[in-house]
Amino acid sequence: MAVVGAEHYADYRAHLVPWEDCVPQIADYCTATGIPTTATAMVAALKEQLRTVATTVD
Repeated sequence: MAVVGAEHYADYRAHLVPWEDCVPQIADYCTATGIPTTATAMVAALKEQLRTVATTVD
């Protein structure tokens, strides 16, 4: 996506929370939102969602 004139605004990356500050909160966030806490579980969940949607659409 591109926004005409965006170069005149601040760099959003300068306002991101450092990764080191995020790591301790990941497990709690995943639990609260129902997101799997491991990469393997996340991929499995996304594959299942895709299968469900594909079956519904077909």
